[in-house]
Amino acid sequence: MIIGIEAAHANRSERTGVEEYCWQMIQHFKTIIPADVRVILYSNTPLQAELATLPPNWEVRVLTWPLGKLWSQLRLAFELFLHPPDIFFAPAQLVPLWCPKKTITMLHDSAFKAVPQSYRFWGRQYLKIMNRLVLRNSARVLLSAEFNRREIQKYYGPRFNNKLQVIPLGFDASRFHPLSPEERAPLAALLARCQVHPPYIFYLGRLEEKKNTALLIDAFNSLKQKYTEPLQLVLAGKPGAGYDTVYRALKQSPFRSEIRELGFIGGSEAAQLLAGAAVFAFPSRYEGFGIPLLEAFAAGCPVVASPNGALPEVAKDATVFADPTNTEAYASELLRLLTNVPLRDQQIDRGVRRAREFSWAKTAAATWQTIVELAKKY
Repeated sequence: MIIGIEAAHANRSERTGVEEYCWQMIQHFKTIIPADVRVILYSNTPLQAELATLPPNWEVRVLTWPLGKLWSQLRLAFELFLHPPDIFFAPAQLVPLWCPKKTITMLHDSAFKAVPQSYRFWGRQYLKIMNRLVLRNSARVLLSAEFNRREIQKYYGPRFNNKLQVIPLGFDASRFHPLSPEERAPLAALLARCQVHPPYIFYLGRLEEKKNTALLIDAFNSLKQKYTEPLQLVLAGKPGAGYDTVYRALKQSPFRSEIRELGFIGGSEAAQLLAGAAVFAFPSRYEGFGIPLLEAFAAGCPVVASPNGALPEVAKDATVFADPTNTEAYASELLRLLTNVPLRDQQIDRGVRRAREFSWAKTAAATWQTIVELAKKY
């Protein structure tokens, strides 16, 4: 059997949720796919770092493309047409214009449908086309939560139900965990370099309209008028669609000097900052899963999140939920977690226990089982 996997999204040094999923699936597949199965990774550039270390039965095909866009839809489609694998796995919510009959695609969310104002016009049009291609051309469509199954049914009707399968995502437990005494010194050095002074509220994700970052800044302004102790807000992430509203909120904040904008923070540094935070804030308008929740749980950091999208399904009782449209309500819940020690301890304990139910190993094993079952059909 020959399995083809789109690896261009995994092959990025700065990975957010979708790219992290792609990377983790490939890395875990290396340990569970048998040696008699041939695996082909397709990328537009040579593989980087650990991704480039391949088992003997694996290979990479670097498909060069002179245009900056449409590599997946055109160049990869041409390769799959000329040399089709038995199974094609598309982990990044897109399929080429031509793909094998036995294609499995991960559809991460339908946010562009639910919160269209959070997307640029051409981005919405691209996603509209791509989601229909995914649903029409894939033999199996993987979803990370039951919430996403309901979203597909809401926006596209029941005709694709027999293709849908829910496989929850995971997190990197080797990085996200409570800090040991030996890890305290690296955290202190990182905080000094970033000019962060505990206690601090931490946010991890793109700074954009969909993630509701501007509301978090406004809630911090309100909180600072009630919480008399020193406190910082630390924002880790790149600007995204609608960053202009975030920029205005930052510029207008009377506590601008106490808000740290760090840019992209990944890997072990993100894990350290989470483990050192007083509260993790995640007021997103829409989430198809919410990997940062699991990372915060595992790091022993209590969470105030919005009850939107799949977040209640993922978090259950391990998160304090707050209205993401009400600045004062969100500030009130942040204050409650900062000052109520029994509540903090309870939520930290619940979070640690909830995180144990998820892992990338489980996600990869379930996905591989789906590949095996599809290979037996037709």
